[in-house]
Amino acid sequence: MSEVLNLNNIKLNMVFDNKIEAIKYAGNILVENGYVKEDYIQSMLERDKDLSVYIGNNIAIPHGMPDSESYIIKSGISIIQVPDGVDFDGELAYVIIGIAGKNNTHMEILEKIALVCMEEENIEIIRRAKNKEDILNIFNNF
Repeated sequence: MSEVLNLNNIKLNMVFDNKIEAIKYAGNILVENGYVKEDYIQSMLERDKDLSVYIGNNIAIPHGMPDSESYIIKSGISIIQVPDGVDFDGELAYVIIGIAGKNNTHMEILEKIALVCMEEENIEIIRRAKNKEDILNIFNNF
C-alpha cells in the first residue's frame, strides 16, 4: 500500500469553491507524485460529468474514464480532507479520494477504500484528523 498511498498523497484542511476545483486538486496530487500524466485530470472531470463521483457518506472518489489507462503511469490514490465540505451537486464531501488504477488494480483499490469508508466513524476521523499519519494508519490497518 505504501507505493499507492503515502504521506505526500494526503492533504489536510483544504477549502474549495466547487467540485471542479476539488477534482482537479485530487488529480494534481497524482500528477505531482508521478502516478498519472496531466491528461488524466481531464478524464476525471469527464467521469464526473458522465456519472457523479460523489458516492454518499460524505465521500467523493474522482477517477478517470474507462479509456484513460494510457494516462496512468502507476497505481496511486490521493486523499484530501475538506473539514467544511465541498458541494457535489447538493451533497457535501468532507473526504475526496482520487484514484488511478493501473493494470486492473482499480477494483482492488476501490474495494479497500470501500471497506474503510463504509464505517462512518472512519470518515469522521479522516475529516477531523490533525495529522496525515492518522489518515494513513486508517488505510494501512485494512
